[in-house]
Amino acid sequence: MTVLPPIASPDDLWADLARLPPPEPGDATHELADIVVALTPSPNFTLPDPPDGMMWEGEIPGWSSGTATLVPSDALQGPWEPASRPHLRAVIEHLELPTARASITKLRELRGYPFRTHIAFWGPPPPEACPSLPEIRQLAKALVVDARYQHAHRGDVEAAWEDLKTASWVADGVVAPDVLISLLVRRAIEELWLAELRHLARECALPDALVKDMHRVLCEAPPDRDLWASAIEAEHRANRDIIDASFSRTADGNGWLVLSQQEAVLDQLGYTASAGAPRSRLWDLASIFYNDRRTAEQKLDAQIEPLLRAFDGDYSQLLELTSGKHVMNVLDGRVLNLGYFDLRGAAQMLWGQPMRRQATRAVLALNQYKARHGSYPTTLADLVPEFIESVPADVFGEGPLRYERTCADAYLLYSIGVDDEDDGGERNKAGEVGDFVFSEPRGEPDYEPKLVPAPEEDEAGGFLR
Repeated sequence: MTVLPPIASPDDLWADLARLPPPEPGDATHELADIVVALTPSPNFTLPDPPDGMMWEGEIPGWSSGTATLVPSDALQGPWEPASRPHLRAVIEHLELPTARASITKLRELRGYPFRTHIAFWGPPPPEACPSLPEIRQLAKALVVDARYQHAHRGDVEAAWEDLKTASWVADGVVAPDVLISLLVRRAIEELWLAELRHLARECALPDALVKDMHRVLCEAPPDRDLWASAIEAEHRANRDIIDASFSRTADGNGWLVLSQQEAVLDQLGYTASAGAPRSRLWDLASIFYNDRRTAEQKLDAQIEPLLRAFDGDYSQLLELTSGKHVMNVLDGRVLNLGYFDLRGAAQMLWGQPMRRQATRAVLALNQYKARHGSYPTTLADLVPEFIESVPADVFGEGPLRYERTCADAYLLYSIGVDDEDDGGERNKAGEVGDFVFSEPRGEPDYEPKLVPAPEEDEAGGFLR
């Protein structure tokens, strides 16, 4: 039995998956790549010698003899007390380096220009200088950390907002590759800068003109349905490329799975460890026991139409359409169809993202109300229309976001979350998702070292308990 070779090679497959979109006018990709190199590396820092009888204790990466790796994003947690936080002091010193200041200034100047990213999860990087999605995420973290530095250390809320606006531009830009993973990176960046904006609103007095600009930016997000459709279609094209590299094509448009090719295809996708022993052409004799090309293509195509309609109904329909009922299986070979990706997680992220922006607008309005009236309002409706156009809806449940004024100087604002249960603002139930809370204070730092008593030595040189 003779099986024709596939119409595409594994190398062709990687070239298609790594292909970058063409540059747009004013493309800032190369400048962004240079800033990534200058701004995102995490240097080491050295702790001062502890006082007699004391020692440093902490869970810091690279900890060795008082030296540790700097984790700048930890500065977003805990109080801004550099005198008692050596890690925070090191973050401040890092941000005040001339290279860091020049990079952040340049980032603000680039805001609004298009840029491109590459996935960098499989295979070699693209031939041209282009930052990866993980690097872009680190870049956004640096901006958000600088925002806290600006308002907490320097008292400059305008500069802090410039940083957060730039982080918003970075988040919107990572959808350029049109792949589902880019949507999750976008969500992570957006959640980071939105959370810092909510803290900024609670911790600082904001001028009305600045709040107006914040509302404007929060209303300018790209249409989430369009982002979803573009990403799903791109994933579909990528999977058709995998079929081209895995199946032959006969004159009538059909073909057979070329089992001897699977090892090379999986290698390009980073799945070599699970591919088993290298396959010779003798494996191709078993191709008749697998689905033919036309069947595999039809099954893959059948997944697309309902997924493209995922945002046309209500939330329950969205869950049904992204429930993980995938039509591809082992009889189609190792075709990495849309089922390998967390479709439900990506869809939930996009479904709830407008609500998260509206919740942040509500936080801005609540703090404007308090600045004017001396206390928070009794209900969110009291904010309309002076501070916000309408009460934000909870897309995961009926009615508006849940709000309660707990005292004159505090409130609780939350969504019931993806589990469709009102947990009274409890964020993390045991083993479950819980509510999405938008009024939480900053958490405790993860990497801040603490001075603790050193263990005493006994006469034999051992440690006393």
